[in-house]
Amino acid sequence: SLDDPKAEVINDVADIEKHLPGELEAIKVWLSNYKRSEGKSLVRFGFDGRCLDRNSARRVIHETHELYDALKTGARPNDGGLSLI
Repeated sequence: SLDDPKAEVINDVADIEKHLPGELEAIKVWLSNYKRSEGKSLVRFGFDGRCLDRNSARRVIHETHELYDALKTGARPNDGGLSLI
């Protein structure tokens, strides 16, 4: 929320660790385990489990969006049978 007093100082992953030490690890542990109660396995993270900086994350989002658009338009074959709804 922009009303949070830390909103002005947190703009990237490094800022989170600086202003909220340990929070990234706590979030990662929660995300890894939250479906365990349903009998599902631990979540595995890409990028060797590290958080991406702002620019890298935006680049991945952009690349993924382009790939999704290519699937939806048929420019790329949907060999994996992904749902595109």
